[in-house]
Amino acid sequence: MKKFTVLLAGAAALLGAQTTAHAATFSPTSGTYVFKSDPSAPVTVSKDLGAFGCDMEVTVTVNAGGVNGSVGVSLPSGSFVCPLIQITGSGTVTPFISGGREYVTISGLTITPPLSSGQCTGSITAEVFDATVSTSPTEIELTSPGSDSSATAGAPCKMVGKLYQTSPASPQLQVVP
Repeated sequence: MKKFTVLLAGAAALLGAQTTAHAATFSPTSGTYVFKSDPSAPVTVSKDLGAFGCDMEVTVTVNAGGVNGSVGVSLPSGSFVCPLIQITGSGTVTPFISGGREYVTISGLTITPPLSSGQCTGSITAEVFDATVSTSPTEIELTSPGSDSSATAGAPCKMVGKLYQTSPASPQLQVVP
């Protein structure tokens, strides 16, 4: 039985090693990039009061060297609730690779939906599809539970949907090892 337990632990360690996150950088290594949701397919934002379809805009400013950047997020339109959702703070965006897939983590933002208990302050992880995986324009995909931001009270803030790079047209922002 002891050998079986050791074998299981070894197998688990090997499987865990395959999904370890690796540092990555942005390419190009500096610049400002704007991502927007498609108006015909808004991002679904939800917390305590239900789910709302919101147009989302994310501006990523890559710091020199491409290791990370700053991020701003707005919900300018969509459902009547969307413009009332406050997103504040100076966010940071950091690229990484896990299991051969490209991701970004966004942290440092506070999301305050109206008429909800608590604020959401947790990090958000989103998958990036760029020219290295034959997607043009670069796409950021928010999926639950990775894009769930933990809350100080109540349910987490959940965001599900896709954002597409709209500016500049070229070059496309990429996550590279």
